[in-house]
Amino acid sequence: MPVQISDLIRYPDFSGAIADRVWNAWWRHKGYPIDVLTIWVRANLAGAPLPFCLVAHHDGEFVGTASLVASDMQECLELSPWVAAVWVEPQHRGQGVGTALVREAVDRAFQRGFERVHLGADAARRSFLQRIGWELVEKDIGARKLDLFRQTSAGRA
Repeated sequence: MPVQISDLIRYPDFSGAIADRVWNAWWRHKGYPIDVLTIWVRANLAGAPLPFCLVAHHDGEFVGTASLVASDMQECLELSPWVAAVWVEPQHRGQGVGTALVREAVDRAFQRGFERVHLGADAARRSFLQRIGWELVEKDIGARKLDLFRQTSAGRA
């Protein structure tokens, strides 16, 4: 199935699906109302360098999403930008959609002049992320024990 990856600005009707998936995956259990996520997703429609949101879609169907945000890890506020909120619908997982979304987010970050991009993930994703070009910078950060990864534009050349 050929999936298209687009900037959310071109497909704003996917905003609700993105807010729902990201909220349910990472924010609902923390007590945040979905309205907060809806506002965050709408911020991607302003056309600023950050944040921006990508949407994977096929024949009008939402397939997945990834964002580039200024900060995604409270313990590393000095680092920016971050690939965040990567989500692929369960029926589309294992088909390379998540990898394509992350690569597109990184490519667009470099096109916008950022020299490095960061990503936080749990240890279970460590070997996968390293296989697709992410450098492990630090392990077990914060209460969630996340790993910090980085890609640099120089490393892509």
